[in-house]
Amino acid sequence: MYTCILRRSGFARCKSRCHLCLSIPWRLDDISLDGMDLIHQIVHIYRTYDFGTQVLAASIRSPLHIVKCAEAGADVATCPLSAILDLLKHPLTDIGLSKFLSDAKKFSDVVVKKKLESRN
Repeated sequence: MYTCILRRSGFARCKSRCHLCLSIPWRLDDISLDGMDLIHQIVHIYRTYDFGTQVLAASIRSPLHIVKCAEAGADVATCPLSAILDLLKHPLTDIGLSKFLSDAKKFSDVVVKKKLESRN
């Protein structure tokens, strides 16, 4: 496994038959460069030349970066549990679930009321 911060180091590593290329995109983000672009570039090079090297995107910090790593074609990503759990959260999901549960309760109340009325 080798750490790659630049395209050229990623290319050199796969030429040396490395099995896993570790890229930490947020290090580039921290200096105002696009870290996800590095993942795209390395994956593109490896797929173009059919290298067997896998790309590991390390220390992914946010749900957006997890999705971008998947879109870029990273084979593996490491990230904190909080980022994974945040993938499941969305305000519209919460609003939709709340409305659904409210409607389900209203429907249930109507059904129970009709059953009670039919027994009398």
